[in-house]
Amino acid sequence: MRNRRTQLAYFAGFFDGEGCILIEKPIYKRKNGKESPNYTLVVKTDNTNEWILQRLRMCFGGSVYLHHPVGEALNVRPIWVWVVRAKCAGKFLKAIVPYLILKKPEAEIAIAFQELKTTKWFVHLSDKEKAIQEAQRIMLQKLKRGFGY
Repeated sequence: MRNRRTQLAYFAGFFDGEGCILIEKPIYKRKNGKESPNYTLVVKTDNTNEWILQRLRMCFGGSVYLHHPVGEALNVRPIWVWVVRAKCAGKFLKAIVPYLILKKPEAEIAIAFQELKTTKWFVHLSDKEKAIQEAQRIMLQKLKRGFGY
């Protein structure tokens, strides 16, 4: 691609139509037996064209894998998936957010989420910070369902 801005605008347009931003909430059991959520930012997109997804991986990290649709018919084209998590996902969204339209509100929430997460790396979160992360996760879910803020 010609220059960085053009490339970022292209990635943003592609991601606006095909991408997904979510905050996963896996629950881990601690040594003391208590359960604790560990929120993680996840960004992913899929396509039948592997090239664009490999390009995203080369520029922003993550991984690309082949998804085999359930009940795959002989004439179904392979679907490739690019997934990036945590810091790399935040960097990707920060880079493309000026060019996003549809997913801009989701990206802004995700960036704020990841910035809090990055500043508190390997530190136990307070109850207030956990509540903020849960609220951000719920806001993203509601935006996906079309409820807005």
